[in-house]
Amino acid sequence: MATPQFWRILVCLASCTPAITCPLAAQTESATAEAPAFTLQRLFGEALAQQTGMPFLRALTEDIGARPAGSAAYARAADLAADTLAALGLAVQRQPVTVQPWDGTGHASATAFLPDGTRLPLRVVALGGSRAAARGEVSAPVVELHSLDEADSLGAAGGLAGKIAFFNRPLDAARVNPFDAYGAAVDQRVYGPARAAAHGAVAALVRSMTPAVDDVPHTGITVFADSAEAVPALALSTRDAEALAAALAAAAGSPVEVALTGPGRYGAPATDDNVIADWRGTQLPDSLILVGAHLDSWHVGQGAHDDGAGVAHVIEAVRLLRSAGFSPRHTVRVVLFANEEGGVDGGRAY
Repeated sequence: MATPQFWRILVCLASCTPAITCPLAAQTESATAEAPAFTLQRLFGEALAQQTGMPFLRALTEDIGARPAGSAAYARAADLAADTLAALGLAVQRQPVTVQPWDGTGHASATAFLPDGTRLPLRVVALGGSRAAARGEVSAPVVELHSLDEADSLGAAGGLAGKIAFFNRPLDAARVNPFDAYGAAVDQRVYGPARAAAHGAVAALVRSMTPAVDDVPHTGITVFADSAEAVPALALSTRDAEALAAALAAAAGSPVEVALTGPGRYGAPATDDNVIADWRGTQLPDSLILVGAHLDSWHVGQGAHDDGAGVAHVIEAVRLLRSAGFSPRHTVRVVLFANEEGGVDGGRAY
């Protein structure tokens, strides 16, 4: 639980109360009898030693597990979060949010057929927002791309018609902040499949958005306009992305065919709840300091990092400050958002 993000949340909340000593400020002020008995350093130590946020995170990710929008699991997660915040003494309310559930369950598969007859199995997972092919399997030559501009340029010349677009721009490992690297690469996943489909591509493969080179494909949202025809879009593991790129290079212009299948469909609109909890301020109760995280997750995995840990960080920071007897001047508001993954519905509704 003691991650840099947790410390940032804790320090942010602590700054809204006069009853706290900042460790840096404490170095420049002489100790007096009036000095508070607790400091941020003491809270840090308690968080590290007690790890009291872990049982909540375990219940969220192991007992409940994956929490896609519109699911019974999401409803259980909202109940768990609301009950936990209420037990801390916060005033809890729930804001209904209309969500568009996307169903990505089912089998996703892809195999490359090389010019020498070799078959190259690819580890894949459906991207959120993609659609299953109308006729099941799609089989076509694959074309490697590294940017949306390259897709437009090649597409304008007819080079994507009837092909499978393969977006293979890796995250920049030289960026110190991993999220900066993610932000610089994720456009190919969010917009690449639709951009390729607009130029006649019949499907898309996208390198997973992770700096690790491994065998685990990562899902994420891809966006098709309402008026556009959606095509199957799959993320493939970074190791397989590199293997497919090497196979294309070795083929030296000879076609490499990929056969793929992918699930994906939208269901009827449903209602999930944003969970909102207020810790009322003593001096400026109408002035809010908002801390938040998103409660939903994709259908694969447990949603532990994205964003179960964030939910636990927020709740644990509030618990630590309340247990230390802090009294915030401003109202501290916790918001746990619905369906961030599938369209930021909770954030928009809030």
